[in-house]
Amino acid sequence: MSNNGKINHLENGDRIKMGDRAKVKLPDGIVREFKLVYTKQINPEEGLISDESPVGRALLGAMVGEKRKYRVGDRELELEVLEIFPREEKKKINMD
Repeated sequence: MSNNGKINHLENGDRIKMGDRAKVKLPDGIVREFKLVYTKQINPEEGLISDESPVGRALLGAMVGEKRKYRVGDRELELEVLEIFPREEKKKINMD
């Protein structure tokens, strides 16, 4: 793990999972950050996308540096994963 909390997924083999955030470069060159969430939690304006959306399906299982294709209508597009920020695990509270 690097000093700023990002994980280099090429070194440790981790892939994007539900709840993770990812910074990606879209086909038009714009860089955006998305978080993979379940359908009931989606809010595209805030970057919360479902694993059922075209971009979400492309991101699920991807690694840093990987380019993934996805379809929107009849167009095939490609994004590149720049960084992955794993979801924060909830800490257990011990009541002993």
